[in-house]
Amino acid sequence: MKKIITLAAAFAALLWAGSSSALSAQGSGKNLIVYFSLYGNQKSVLTDADSGASRTLYEGKVRGNTEIIARMIQESVGGDLVLLETENKFSDGYNAVIEEGKHSKSTKFKATKNKIDLSQYDAVFIGFPAWWYDMPDPVFDFLEKHDLGGKKVYVFATSGGSGLMRSISEIQKAEPKASVHKTGFHVYYTSVAGAKADVESWLRKVGAK
Repeated sequence: MKKIITLAAAFAALLWAGSSSALSAQGSGKNLIVYFSLYGNQKSVLTDADSGASRTLYEGKVRGNTEIIARMIQESVGGDLVLLETENKFSDGYNAVIEEGKHSKSTKFKATKNKIDLSQYDAVFIGFPAWWYDMPDPVFDFLEKHDLGGKKVYVFATSGGSGLMRSISEIQKAEPKASVHKTGFHVYYTSVAGAKADVESWLRKVGAK
């Protein structure tokens, strides 16, 4: 009987240790993957052919390029995925979007309607398509409305030409109390669907995985 009790106690201790480790891992903090994408912020999904550069077929479904990278990050490290939604929807036509998206702090397409409780997150991934060699205005709006102080911040972007440019330094300036990693991730829109290995490599490099 004593031997049975001893074995039971050892087994219980093993279970407790395993549970403790699991709880410790869960308690290490959650990730927020927040991104802006033109696709999902237009008046309809029936955009014209020219604006198709902002979206790609991924896992059998058409998605915005930046959303695809955001989903790859989520699949790798877990976390909550949030699309930054603008108060006003962009037009469907390419030429109209060009005019609406030009970098101007007074644009009516800057304001986002997201209100995110950041208290539950330790790390925040911020993603966007590069517009006019910079971040789109809705991303600036997110930074103005949310305090990322004390958070680890990782930056990723998609584009058809320019890379991350000065976006990391701008985020550092907007969020001086956050720990913004200097190495961001960038991929051209033509390579988005096959970027999973590169995303994984980046996540390991910056210590997010």
